[in-house]
Amino acid sequence: MLTTHTKKYTVDQIKSCLLGMAVGDALGVPFEFEERGSFLATGYHCDQNQGGIPPYSRWMGIPLGAWSDDTSMALASMDAVVDAQGQLNGELMMQKFIQWWENGENCSIEGHPFGLGGCVSQAMSNYLAGIPIENCGGRKESENGNGSLMRILPLAFCNFSDDEIRQASAVTHAHEQSTEACVICINIARDLMKGVSFEVAVKASSERTNVEIYRTLYDELFVTSDEVVSTGYVVDTLKTALWCIHNTKSYRDAVLAAVNFGYDTDTVACVTGGLAGIIYGIGGAYGIPQSWIEATLRYQYVEQKCQDFWNACNV
Repeated sequence: MLTTHTKKYTVDQIKSCLLGMAVGDALGVPFEFEERGSFLATGYHCDQNQGGIPPYSRWMGIPLGAWSDDTSMALASMDAVVDAQGQLNGELMMQKFIQWWENGENCSIEGHPFGLGGCVSQAMSNYLAGIPIENCGGRKESENGNGSLMRILPLAFCNFSDDEIRQASAVTHAHEQSTEACVICINIARDLMKGVSFEVAVKASSERTNVEIYRTLYDELFVTSDEVVSTGYVVDTLKTALWCIHNTKSYRDAVLAAVNFGYDTDTVACVTGGLAGIIYGIGGAYGIPQSWIEATLRYQYVEQKCQDFWNACNV
């Protein structure tokens, strides 16, 4: 029997979140690994004002509008929940990740996965070597990349407990800095969907956590932009995404801020975009621009995945 979620969330909310992730991800892909200040993203590729194809896209042969492993693994996570009839199944989730990487499922360019991170790759190898799923994810402090945070937001729409969210992270990232970042992100998203203001949601999560490094999350909304660090370290990614939302007033400005910080542009913009999508929705003066959505590769595929996910989790 499927887990009933009493239609707590609408399919439009799920679409706003996932399209927010995909658009932010795709906006950031061309600038990944670029140093802050070496470029200026002022609009999405449909605006044709980014000065040609940036270095990362030329090197990888990735067309503009393509989203990366961030969104692919979020969609794979959704597939795992659907196939598990609304339950959380770590093995099935890992299998979906492997299908993405080995078979090219859930890609913006059909059959062409890209962007696999080192921690995720190692976790996959561990699983394929027969290591139990609960021991596959990295547990060292040095294994705190943002590879679980980047894909976690769809689980906000399920009735999973904090411990279940930690288990979902631990499939690939099992250290408490990674698992707690996922819990915090989910709880902020759920508060936002209840109508709680962003700042109140962040403050509540920072006060509730037992992981010391996140106790200052609220205070760090107010640091200067020079103090923001946008690396692939999960703590940096979460803090930067929250900073970008607090210090802007629209989806567009939030994700552009995330991209223009440079370095891990796709993941920071993906996390920023998912939360900003929940806040601002689609269209209008502040929401995800419809032209940005339509310029994103396979956006209709993402929309259909959202519908399937909502149908499975709302019976």
